Amino acid sequence: VPDEEALGKAASRIIAEQVQAQPDSVLALPTGRTPLRVYRELATLDQRGELDLHRVRFFHLDEFYPMATESPTSFQAFLWREFLSQVSIDRANVYFLNGLADDPAAECRRYEEQIAAVGGLDLVVLGIGVNGHIAFNEPGSPFDSRTRLVTLCPESRAASAYLFPSAEEVPRQGLTMGIGTIMEGHRILLIAVGERKARAVSESLGDSLTPALPASFLRQHPDLTVILDQEAASLLKRV
Repeated sequence: VPDEEALGKAASRIIAEQVQAQPDSVLALPTGRTPLRVYRELATLDQRGELDLHRVRFFHLDEFYPMATESPTSFQAFLWREFLSQVSIDRANVYFLNGLADDPAAECRRYEEQIAAVGGLDLVVLGIGVNGHIAFNEPGSPFDSRTRLVTLCPESRAASAYLFPSAEEVPRQGLTMGIGTIMEGHRILLIAVGERKARAVSESLGDSLTPALPASFLRQHPDLTVILDQEAASLLKRV
């Protein structure tokens, strides 16, 4: 698509069509700058009465660890601030990872059980990191990985530094849905904006399937849609 505005409209249309076809859809949503335009478009549809999200179940992809739920720098706070508070939903249908769980492994098992209890993920919306990560699945993540505690790469911490008073305050660990968890979703929507993402996009959509580029595994999914603006697509080979 030509630009970020067009990406927001195209991606929000796919999400809206999913919800309209299946009003009790289970969505997995990302944070970060990339989906902001998408969330604004969805909020506009909701406010116009063109989209009903009351029965939709929302799961978040990842969270910093340790991170207090009420902290304005938590991904949970981000998603409420930038999207969930702007639309009409049932708060009981929103699921988050607890960034202060005493037992991270048990928390991750609980999250997997919640996903299974609602019948799995219908649509997983993903961004991509400059190092090819998806959610907090950093390079080296196994294809069959489940929700777990991970150590964050410097690139991922740097990308989130804008949320914190200083870069040093960005946590060094996070809780994340695994690649295996994501790949079990019925549909996947990958979005990317800007020249900074062009190399990761090009390499992930290239020839190799490798743990060094977690996003490359998405090409094995039977229902993957990728939406890019012109800058993010600038290094793709033209056929």
